[in-house]
Amino acid sequence: MSAETQEKASLFKVALLALPWIGVQAIWQVEFGIVTPVLEAYGLDPALSSVIWIFGPITGFFTAPIVGSLSDQSTMRLGRRRPFLLGGLLSTLIASALFSVTYLMGSAKQVVGFLAFIALDITINFMQTPLRSLGADMVPESQQSTVQLMSAFCQGLGAMLGFGLMRAMWSSEPHQMPGLFAVVMGLNVLFLGSTCYFVHEKHQTKDQVTKSSVVETLTKVIHGVKDMERPIAVICAIEFFSWLALFAWWPTASTWFSRNVYDGCQLSDKAGCTDEGFAKYTEGDNAYSESGIYANLLQTIFSLALALAMNHGILRRVKIPYFICLIVGAVFLILAKIISGSHTFGFIVAIGMAIPISSINSFPFAIVGKHNAERAAANKNDGKEGESSVGLQMGLLNLFICMPQLISTFSVSGMRGSLGNEGLPWALVMAGISLAIAAALTTLIREEEPAAAGVAEAAGKA
Repeated sequence: MSAETQEKASLFKVALLALPWIGVQAIWQVEFGIVTPVLEAYGLDPALSSVIWIFGPITGFFTAPIVGSLSDQSTMRLGRRRPFLLGGLLSTLIASALFSVTYLMGSAKQVVGFLAFIALDITINFMQTPLRSLGADMVPESQQSTVQLMSAFCQGLGAMLGFGLMRAMWSSEPHQMPGLFAVVMGLNVLFLGSTCYFVHEKHQTKDQVTKSSVVETLTKVIHGVKDMERPIAVICAIEFFSWLALFAWWPTASTWFSRNVYDGCQLSDKAGCTDEGFAKYTEGDNAYSESGIYANLLQTIFSLALALAMNHGILRRVKIPYFICLIVGAVFLILAKIISGSHTFGFIVAIGMAIPISSINSFPFAIVGKHNAERAAANKNDGKEGESSVGLQMGLLNLFICMPQLISTFSVSGMRGSLGNEGLPWALVMAGISLAIAAALTTLIREEEPAAAGVAEAAGKA
């Protein structure tokens, strides 16, 4: 652990490290909200509209661990993470600007829009791993959970911000894209720029790192999976089943709400749809959008409460709250199939999913950060300073986020193809079982009880 992380960071600094997640989540929210309808308006076959999202996990599969490993090796004056954050921000600006003007490109707009969408996914992933790593670098072991929970809090704020911008500036007209993207990317420049300006990293010298080529970095990633330490392997397994659940839930939720909870249909359905059925579909879609506001609000409150509890030593371990959060999600998703057609319960499920999502977005990264901090401290005590590998491990964690996304995409598509609308509730059952498995795996997490003195000292400095 570097000298800059020995002392407990102020809550202001922790918040500053988490601040860019507001902008990152806002751009994800806008992308999720407009890409499919825009590409369909350009002539994309609706049958392909859900499959296009496989490019995010495919590109993230390679981008995250490579960027993480390269940032570990950085000897630039700005530090390890900030050059990659700024590079990711610049490339995201370019990709979002390109996508936002595709409506002006005539017959080429569908192809250019599709390629710009893939580029946008790559560039956002380019920012995320260094951002996770920066938080882990800049706080001591006792605050790893705090900084990641604060990040989840900011992600909730970002989701609400993105949703609010969508409602204020978007009504499914492609010519509205430049203004919408300009605002959301302006916020990214403000938030990420503030963090990069005020948070100063201690740059590594060339004699402190072993440089690797891109090929050697890929080899390092492969060896990183093969030689994974047990604590990291457990977290990766939990992440795999957690994200298998989330990517069965997220693409399915709004359609499940409209078709199964509100018993609606779309006018384009082959079986035919009445005006009454379409009205129910629209009502369900609006109800789900409303639930999203409350879900994001719950995520911000819940994540902030957990972050403060961790920072003040009220919660000393993440294992128990992690288990509880995942089990809550599993119960909600399985009951969603059993208690079908209830508007109230559907609303409760949509809001309650904020609880497991908060834990999935924070606890795994906190545990990886703590593991690396503990190992670095042990190496220093033994006179072996060693190189940081937290960027690589954050990237490896992302591999186990990307793989289940591919499995979920094709599994849910298969369920819908064979079972029609009834495939949607079964997709949620699959998600519930996956979260239950993830919860069971949390029992394998090993956490040492913090020393009483250390806890008291941490609480006194907060």
